[in-house]
Amino acid sequence: LSYLLFSISIWLLPLAIIKPKIYFSICSIFLLISPLEISFVKSVGQPINSGLMESIYYTNWREVSEQIRGHLGEFVIIILCTIIYLIFLKQTKSIKILTRHKIIFVILFLICNLMIFFKIHKIANTVGLTGKDSILFSINNTYKKYSKTYPSNIFIGLYDAINYYQANKNFDEKIKNFSFDAQLKSDKKNTKQIFVLVIGETARSYNFQLYGYNRPTTPLLKQEKNLIAFNNVYSTATLTVQSIPQIITRATPYNFQLQYKEKTLVDAFKEAGFYTAWIGNQDMKIPTTKRLKNVVDYYYSTKTEVNAIEEYDDKAKYILNNVIKNSQKNKIFIVI
Repeated sequence: LSYLLFSISIWLLPLAIIKPKIYFSICSIFLLISPLEISFVKSVGQPINSGLMESIYYTNWREVSEQIRGHLGEFVIIILCTIIYLIFLKQTKSIKILTRHKIIFVILFLICNLMIFFKIHKIANTVGLTGKDSILFSINNTYKKYSKTYPSNIFIGLYDAINYYQANKNFDEKIKNFSFDAQLKSDKKNTKQIFVLVIGETARSYNFQLYGYNRPTTPLLKQEKNLIAFNNVYSTATLTVQSIPQIITRATPYNFQLQYKEKTLVDAFKEAGFYTAWIGNQDMKIPTTKRLKNVVDYYYSTKTEVNAIEEYDDKAKYILNNVIKNSQKNKIFIVI
């Protein structure tokens, strides 16, 4: 109940400051954005955040069209609701907010924030935090409630995304001199080694026959005798722009900024003398992967090909074979 009242108080507070006509006009914008919030909660179980803002910035029309088709029902309903709302908007000229109502909205807002604060403060005490640490913990987590409540999460997500973008504008220059000092062991220099890292976009173990799914979705993998299938592994993030950098760098959810301070796994193999290749069925514009186009010995992306939108993942196996066949080195590292 306290979180529900907290959400309502956020919506009502602007009415204590701006005119009803302006307020309801602004609300119509958030009504139009709401399908994005609904689809995000439905897909990944969380509200809009800076990661989604980055995803929107780096996305392409193919991914957008897939999202629209996947949530077509929500979009149609919201469009109809928006039309009804715009008709209602004409009636808002006659709405008056009295001073006592404005005071009630402000008091409700303050009470709800205090309720959340003291609720979190109680938790802080149970985990052993006291004094200043307990207060800072409570303030920080009260603020986090705003980043999870619509529509305040829109502003916070946008602000954080802009900060990330500004902080990493000169990304290539910042990590130019970084080195892993990666070297091959002397006894491995003359042996042929081929490593292939396959990153399955949105692949879920739940739908793999290998992990007990009742349909034959991984028939060849199921027959492999020397295969190790890890069954307690989770993605570090729900969004591509956040998970991929953590797969190919030493960044983690607890040290996310490390991806902007160090190079990637690909660079490490390159330093060790490997022939490197990147094969992708989508154009990755995020800083961590975008720079790899100028790092690897061979780069392929559907974005650079004609009729890219018609290409499927199975084309990668033919490109993989060609990369291995054409490489003059006996050390090869490939990311698909």
